[in-house]
Amino acid sequence: MKEFFVKRKFAVSAMILAALLLMPFSFVTASPPNKLPDLPRNYGWSPGDVNGDGVRGGGDVTYGVRYFKGLGTPPVDSVYLDTICDFVDNGSWFYFRSDVNGDCRFSGADITRLVAYFKGTTTVIPCPYTRPRAIKNVFDVNINAGDTVIWYADTTYILNDFVFVESTAVLFIEAGTIVKGLPGQGAQAKALIITRGAKIYAEGTECDPIILTASIDNVGDLNDMPEDATGAGHWGSIILLGRAANNMPGGVGQIEGIPITEPRGSYGGGATSDDNDNSGVIAYMSIRHGGSIIGANNEINGLTMGSIGRGTTIHHVEVYNNLDDGFEWFGGTVNCKYLASVFTDDDNFDYDEGYRGKGQFWFCIKHPRYGNIGGEHDGGVNPIDATPFTIPWIANVTYLGSGITASPATNTNDKGAFHYRDNAGGHYRNGIFMDGQNIALRLEDRWPTDVPDRIAAGDWTMKHTFWYNFGLTDQPSFNTVDIIFPDNTPALNPPQWDTPPGSLRDLMFAPLTVLPTDGPPIIGSTNDTHFQDPQLNGISRTSGSLALDPRPNPTGPAAVSPFDPSTWDSWFTPAPYYGAFDPNAPLWTRGWTWLWAKGYTPR
Repeated sequence: MKEFFVKRKFAVSAMILAALLLMPFSFVTASPPNKLPDLPRNYGWSPGDVNGDGVRGGGDVTYGVRYFKGLGTPPVDSVYLDTICDFVDNGSWFYFRSDVNGDCRFSGADITRLVAYFKGTTTVIPCPYTRPRAIKNVFDVNINAGDTVIWYADTTYILNDFVFVESTAVLFIEAGTIVKGLPGQGAQAKALIITRGAKIYAEGTECDPIILTASIDNVGDLNDMPEDATGAGHWGSIILLGRAANNMPGGVGQIEGIPITEPRGSYGGGATSDDNDNSGVIAYMSIRHGGSIIGANNEINGLTMGSIGRGTTIHHVEVYNNLDDGFEWFGGTVNCKYLASVFTDDDNFDYDEGYRGKGQFWFCIKHPRYGNIGGEHDGGVNPIDATPFTIPWIANVTYLGSGITASPATNTNDKGAFHYRDNAGGHYRNGIFMDGQNIALRLEDRWPTDVPDRIAAGDWTMKHTFWYNFGLTDQPSFNTVDIIFPDNTPALNPPQWDTPPGSLRDLMFAPLTVLPTDGPPIIGSTNDTHFQDPQLNGISRTSGSLALDPRPNPTGPAAVSPFDPSTWDSWFTPAPYYGAFDPNAPLWTRGWTWLWAKGYTPR
């Protein structure tokens, strides 16, 4: 009950903050009926630092809110305010225009009224959100075991250390809060780490995301940080550690991105692993300019999830311009929706060590000059065939490479849409993979037990997919798939690929009998595999263009899929279309992402 109350409180605070920032407003007199009844169950409340002393206490006003759609008649005890400044509390409600249609703008299309009531020990209410944000330095000693800590939206928090939220501690972050990390490499890197047994509740909103970024980033100036690789690696990032199972020896590992001498960097539950482990909630969070280097081939990912359990909730998270991977799962079972990995220097989505969660609505786009693999998918480490096997279930994804005709420079590190290795499995449905400078799919067979064994066992499937516009190929007759064999060198049409029964080609693209050429589109009817243009509305890597619209054209071939992932499992949202975006709905990146704020995507 306490957790629900606090989360509701944060959402209410965010609504009021968004409205206060856009005073004054004009009043529109039309009056269609209310959509949300004016009933007590639709009320919420939250304490605020009204008197401006930096402390939420007895000298502050408590406010309540009522939210109702339409321009219905305001309550009889209400007054309309052009400004909140120096408002003398007379016991009345006040109301003003709010964002109804969800476009994160306040315009004539918005007709909802946010109604708030102020009462308390003070009679004059200043303008609390017009003041500059306070600055608070955060050190590792500030969050200890058993603590409950709240970070508020009127303050910018500066990470001065590896800040560990220790076991049994709880960190709440209000919607609209900005967290920044100071620069530093190796042991001097700065990052936020939620350790095993701790929890984080960081719940932004579409119009008030939580932003984690570098200390040198002026969030209000979208042009102050470079939009290339020099804008990455300016701080660490955020790391979640849990107690779900992985396939490391003993079921416990030391997470990538934290010095191996730090005991709080362990993940996994060992003999007492809990796949239902709960590390909290992360929603509507934009993570920018991270990836500090800890050591050789050891950087911090944008969002690292070390054995996170399915009791954790993660949705609407963007990683932009990170020096390492965008998202990486080290074992665990956490389910994740609405993930965007943008211009990362390494891989976009990397899972390994026995990850068995679910995913839906994942999007990535590579920079024209850097970025590695869309999905780097690994199985075991020591040994390769360690259990549990890596077998997630993922639906509705769009992976865009660096551009087959990228300009002004070519990304020689663009290694394609997928690289499966080390006995990795996994199931993909309703995917769009395109616009890369290299081979689309690599399947490794280097070890006695490897990816072909997972395919043969039914632990690897790729169905209902579009593949289009990839560059290099080692198989002239087939420009999308490359198989890597025991000597780790490509081969042309090897026996494992072509020889029936149970060949890799048949398992992936059955019932094709001839490899497709660059001629007319060919569809593998059993697995619904398309080698043709999915006809997205637009692909752009230019800020301000408003031209990156990765939705399929509503009348194009990718607009309707015969597969609905909700038939897999009730966790999945019904989405019978190809790719990460509904052809007939707004982009889910709208309002809260850097992509949207910088003008890459349509407004």
